[in-house]
Amino acid sequence: MGVKGVFPNLAGQHGLATRAQLRVLGWGNRAIARWGRTVGQQAYPGVFAAHNGPLDRGQLIAGAALWAGHRALLTGVAALELRGFCPPGEATILRFLVMAPAWCARAGDARIVRTRRPLPQPDYIGCIPVAPFERALLDAARYREFSRLRVRALTIKALQGGWVTPEALIREIQSGRRNETRAVRLGVRDFLRGAWSLPEVWLAKVVSAAGLPPMLVNPELRTPSGQLIGVPDGYFDAAGVAVQVHSREFHSGEDADGADRWSRTVERDGDYAAHGVLVVGVAPRALRDAPARFLQQVASAIASRQGRPPPDVVVCRRQL
Repeated sequence: MGVKGVFPNLAGQHGLATRAQLRVLGWGNRAIARWGRTVGQQAYPGVFAAHNGPLDRGQLIAGAALWAGHRALLTGVAALELRGFCPPGEATILRFLVMAPAWCARAGDARIVRTRRPLPQPDYIGCIPVAPFERALLDAARYREFSRLRVRALTIKALQGGWVTPEALIREIQSGRRNETRAVRLGVRDFLRGAWSLPEVWLAKVVSAAGLPPMLVNPELRTPSGQLIGVPDGYFDAAGVAVQVHSREFHSGEDADGADRWSRTVERDGDYAAHGVLVVGVAPRALRDAPARFLQQVASAIASRQGRPPPDVVVCRRQL
């Protein structure tokens, strides 16, 4: 056994080592087996941990990558998680791509799947080779690791946040399997039409089908002096009525200034009112499942402003 009783701390491997690495360091098969039964544990076949306690998320992903081998590429939800785009633990499958004719395999929550396409150039996060963002997102869709609705929403989110470009997603769609990619195509279309989130897509759809006056999507409202008041999800210019989709899921986290997005979204309602803009709030579920009451509220709000001068605000976005 290498240094007696000391498990190696290999760079980027979260306290893990493969059987092959241990043997290079002088460990015999008997010593490795004894370590895996007593002091340490076998995280994945042929991958050992320095301790026998619970493994954290980073160790599980690193262990799966070591089991899959250096030629395997992490993709799907797990790759999006490792990049910081999805929350930790959202991936239930750790999926790795290998070039055919390599064998498919599985171990616990890890999977090795074959592809006939050349593997893209990986990005390395620690010891883990990770697929480019566009490949990971499309593979999450292709393997149905997310629902189609979630894929569409995440596509808009990724484009809006600058994680990926429409061109990169379109190239990936055209280069690989087309099955289960429609949600990504719809998300790209939604983004190019100006939507910032999936609830805004639902908002534009129900309003356009209801015979209401034209609604602006995500306009900037400013004071005559140029100060930004806010960017409502929808705005009926002639009536001075704004629509805000209130959702913690789509307004979570912090903005560029470090402010809580959800708190700021709610505070914006007061900012609009202070400048004479009437706000109608709605939850995403109501937009999707039962929009009739919301549409009646909007119609009533517009009717209540008839005969009144519009608020003294400047609208700075195009109509969609």
